[in-house]
Amino acid sequence: MTSRTTAALRCTFTLIALAIVGASEARGVDPAVVVRAFCTADGAGHRLSPHMWQREIAPLVAWSLEPAWDRLTVIGGYEITSRRGADGRYEAEIKYAVIADITPGIVVRKRREEVVTVEVVPSGDGGWRLSGVPPVPHVFDHVADADALAELLEPGSGYESSTAFAWVLLREAGWNIPYTPSAEIPKSDHFEEVGTGAPGDLVVYSAQGTPYQVGLMQSQEIVLSTSLNGGRQAAPFAAFSGTISYWRPRRPGSAGADAAGIEGPVAGGATGEGPVAGGATGEGPVAGGASGDGANGTAPQPTRSPAPLRRR
Repeated sequence: MTSRTTAALRCTFTLIALAIVGASEARGVDPAVVVRAFCTADGAGHRLSPHMWQREIAPLVAWSLEPAWDRLTVIGGYEITSRRGADGRYEAEIKYAVIADITPGIVVRKRREEVVTVEVVPSGDGGWRLSGVPPVPHVFDHVADADALAELLEPGSGYESSTAFAWVLLREAGWNIPYTPSAEIPKSDHFEEVGTGAPGDLVVYSAQGTPYQVGLMQSQEIVLSTSLNGGRQAAPFAAFSGTISYWRPRRPGSAGADAAGIEGPVAGGATGEGPVAGGATGEGPVAGGASGDGANGTAPQPTRSPAPLRRR
């Protein structure tokens, strides 16, 4: 038996064992197996279902809240290259064969290669977990209905992304500002970046310069936001990872505001404090059941899904 055959058999048996034991047991094996289990579950759409996230993703990751994404990626497959990092940490490079990118109401079908690096750290119980900023969900093409998912990412669809929730809060505060996806906020004429945030400002979490999660500052310690598995809630700023920036709606008469047709808060408008922990459910974009626990021990509401990943 050749060394190549032996290696192939070892890989095959590893994958078979992983399929049998599931995600909860995978966290205790080699970190490369944990990364593969994560990519497999991610590709199956489990990061888009609160119920499946709790069962299949939670045992593999260090973050307790899954962002309420407003963009997704459709892939044909992936390759994993792993390496041992410093201080007992472990890094894996995931090379995705991207087929399409999905944003609210838009599907861009363009094949490309995307490389994502993830960090895996000891979990403290002898296992391993992915850490850091969660990568954008990468769903297999044979699982995803791209057009249906693009519709579900739009505000008012039944699934509520973090940007859709922040937009609701701004509208309740009297700001007549069009909905803006997270990646478009830094380029938008509707907002201006401020160095120090104040209550009512957008709190934007970014990874490698690209926003992925948005909330509204309630105080210097608390952000109002929503997550896939926690629903709407008031959470500490550290509930999500990444670089934080603050963005303030432009008032009428400011540079760029008039050209964008922005109207400021109306008299007698809402306070802008909006729903907090235990509020609306924020439905997931794929089939799923009840959600997991939220941040700070708040109990999220049960979550329903308006549609499956792929239409029948």
